[in-house]
Amino acid sequence: MNRFILVGTGKDYVKRVWESLITRDDVQWFDQPLVTDNRVSDILSHIHSSFLLNRYFDLPFKSIWKEKYAINKAEYNPEDTFYLVLFDNTLSRYTPRCIREFKKEHPNTVIILFMDNAMHKKERLIQEHLENVDLVYTNNKYDADKYGFKYVFNIIPFVSDDEKRKCDIDVFFVGNAYDRIEKIHTVYDRLEKLGLRVKMYVSGVNAKDKSKRKNIVYNQSLPYHDVIDYYNRSVCLLEVVGEKPTMLTMRMMEALARNKKLITNHPIIKEQEFYDPRFILYFDDPEGITLDFFQNNTEVKYNFENKYTPELFLQRIVDDYNEKEKI
Repeated sequence: MNRFILVGTGKDYVKRVWESLITRDDVQWFDQPLVTDNRVSDILSHIHSSFLLNRYFDLPFKSIWKEKYAINKAEYNPEDTFYLVLFDNTLSRYTPRCIREFKKEHPNTVIILFMDNAMHKKERLIQEHLENVDLVYTNNKYDADKYGFKYVFNIIPFVSDDEKRKCDIDVFFVGNAYDRIEKIHTVYDRLEKLGLRVKMYVSGVNAKDKSKRKNIVYNQSLPYHDVIDYYNRSVCLLEVVGEKPTMLTMRMMEALARNKKLITNHPIIKEQEFYDPRFILYFDDPEGITLDFFQNNTEVKYNFENKYTPELFLQRIVDDYNEKEKI
């Protein structure tokens, strides 16, 4: 029998995307890579395997946490085939040596890597792991072509109608400033000029880049359940990408999942099968954002409910692995 183990990253939004699988009898779900006994252990293990530190040099002795690895807490039956799904931010917290030992101990386990991030951001942390991984999936077409990974559109956490509610916000944005704070400010000014109700949460902003724009909140952590609440209260989600983006984004997925309008400057948007200019406004200049887009009261419906679900992804990895074994 096929069974599945999924190990999250510790982030609420990851659990939200995959939560429809958690109650299945054939699925074991772990919220994060390490299962610790107390807050102190949690903090120490997080620091020891932090991306910021290990991105530049590998801290030694990370194997001391092996007994707390979620993959070693799972229940295995030698008569079943297990598909172990790890995200790049999950796999990065395990040592390659421990993964090699794990494969020897559990030869009936297929290791699946799901790349949530572009490879250039995680290559140093991921590269040595690839020899132990059976299949790699990415929603970045460039990485799929360059590294021979399997391309997957993305996983969409569709929501039920009872989560929807009356909207009191026209446009909502949440995200890190990165190299785009000037763009974000320019778009905000355009939306305000149009008389729209705007709310933005922007993190990672230097003091010199902050403004007194009344509906922008800087550097305030927003729990994911609050983000969802804002999504549900908003007519339209806003996406502002930096230079040369290559991946489908979480904002696109959230718009599809909730049948929300989307404003984006992501150049790949018009190539997507779900693109509908009634519901998605692409701009390369904020002046291209007009009230006409908001005055179209057609019910937003992308008709994507039965595509790219977590359930379909599990079936795909089984099919892909069986096909690989035939070669």
